[in-house]
Amino acid sequence: MTATIRETHRALTVSAIALASGVLFYSSTARAQVIAVKTLPIADGEQFSFFPSANLGMGGVSIAIRDRIHDLFVNPAKGGADGAAGRLGRSYFFGAPTFFSVSPRAGGGSTFPAGVVARSGSSFAAAAVAIQTVKDGRRFNPAVFSFDLNGRGASATDDSHTNRYGFVMLGRTFGASKLSIGASALWSALGAIDGVNLLYTQSRSVSQSGGSADLRLGLLKEWNGGHSLEAMVLQRRVSMSNDVTYVDLFWDAIRRQTIERPRLEYDGERTRTSGIHLGYQRALADSAWRIGAVITANRVSQLNTPQYEITSVPSDGGRSSAFNLGVGLARTQGGATLAIDAIYEPIWSRMWVVADSETTTGASIRTGATAVDNRWRFSNALLRVGLSQDLDLESKTTTFRFQLGMQARSVYYTADQRDLVRGSTRTGGDDWMEWTRSWGFVLRRPAIEIRYGGRLTSGAGRPGVIGPDPVPPRPGPALDLPIGPGVVAPSTTLNKVRVTMHQISVSLPMR
Repeated sequence: MTATIRETHRALTVSAIALASGVLFYSSTARAQVIAVKTLPIADGEQFSFFPSANLGMGGVSIAIRDRIHDLFVNPAKGGADGAAGRLGRSYFFGAPTFFSVSPRAGGGSTFPAGVVARSGSSFAAAAVAIQTVKDGRRFNPAVFSFDLNGRGASATDDSHTNRYGFVMLGRTFGASKLSIGASALWSALGAIDGVNLLYTQSRSVSQSGGSADLRLGLLKEWNGGHSLEAMVLQRRVSMSNDVTYVDLFWDAIRRQTIERPRLEYDGERTRTSGIHLGYQRALADSAWRIGAVITANRVSQLNTPQYEITSVPSDGGRSSAFNLGVGLARTQGGATLAIDAIYEPIWSRMWVVADSETTTGASIRTGATAVDNRWRFSNALLRVGLSQDLDLESKTTTFRFQLGMQARSVYYTADQRDLVRGSTRTGGDDWMEWTRSWGFVLRRPAIEIRYGGRLTSGAGRPGVIGPDPVPPRPGPALDLPIGPGVVAPSTTLNKVRVTMHQISVSLPMR
């Protein structure tokens, strides 16, 4: 688009720079070292949280305690950690049916992963596949409904889509040095990403296709006494294509009625994320306490940015630099465990508009030069608390563990927009809180381990869904530009939703 055409758009609070990458993977960002960039309080689904976890019910705490089931999916080198196989033996099969829903009627889905973790001597490996069904959320389309007295445009159909995933991991431990290295790859063939159809608020339907690839290389060094140091690098690529169908309404003077004419527009996204993660754990003197620290850095580049109607901030590309700086504390005594994580998350994001042709009004901007420059500075924070209690049954051959947890996430940012054509600058900011409650239990026997975990997240919403509890429009920074003829300003009204996730996982030792 040319800079003059871009000026007719309304620059709202933000453009969610990672809305199709960071937000979509947000449910496991802290555990997976991919940091989300959110500039609107849009609820994140649990679509990508389907790998099994022994600590799911503890609020996501991870800095000062280990999750021997889930850790190897985060850092492949942890598949060779001491005690990684636990009481199940050195190798095991697993399955983890996972279900998520966004209420009221704002999306949902189910995932059925299955795989194997194998250890032989100093080598270890894992492989898993998953089939997922995602159901579109029902939404209200005021542009269609206002012309459709029969209500046909009041909601989108509840279509179901299929996604497929494949995971492989391979690593090796080097003897007495207690040094492990590992590499992993996760491929995704995506027919739909939860919630994307709701971001095209005026559309009749959205057809999605694409995929992602996540490559990781990890290193783990352990010492006697439970000290450990880990390092990991990752590369993630996401490529999605969105075919958006709109319905234009015309008055047929001959028939004397309003007729519909479909219109197809092509949109999509290409995002690359590079990351590095460092983590350290150790016992605190001779006590039952453990401490830990993490440093994570992400560099996100958007080569092609989707033009979601919910934001309408124009962009031809974007970059983000995001960091996690966290400390953790945990105490285990008498079968009871308490763990706390505190994380500070500074993020710098930028999106820009490139002039397709030389401007003829205002300042002189050459073709290919930046016409509009949008920047955000985040100062986010996360606090997690997790509790668990073990109960020994049947002469200590069976252990039952119940878990409770809580996470509070605070998002705060300031925004600046420089319009180089007009020679103007606008600033503003926004903030909100999101809360996650979690619960679960683990039943462990020598020949089987059964786990259940659940999460409920509130504090955010989704656009256009049919619900009784709307969140008031968020004006955010004063970044309003004039609206030209024929340009519809999108509504930023969000309806509050609740995101719920349930997972039941089973692990069986290999004979």
